[in-house]
Amino acid sequence: MTLEEASAAALEATRIGDLDALAKALAARSSALASGESPTPGVHAAGELTMELLRQLIRDTGLEVARLKQLQMATFPSGEPPSYVDLAG
Repeated sequence: MTLEEASAAALEATRIGDLDALAKALAARSSALASGESPTPGVHAAGELTMELLRQLIRDTGLEVARLKQLQMATFPSGEPPSYVDLAG
């Protein structure tokens, strides 16, 4: 995969939140850079946008984790369900 292709794949994976595809694309991007490919302004811009979207994903995920913890505490104030509650169904 070329540097341009890997950069585009990383950007798309970040846009849709596919972390497995993002990891593969970033590995391909690193390999392309290590092989001597030079980043073009477009590749650099795609990398910058990927990083900004990734920072946003991290922020959003942190907020969702906080909301889930609030729901857990509202449901189970001790933080854990009582031993007689079967969550597996």
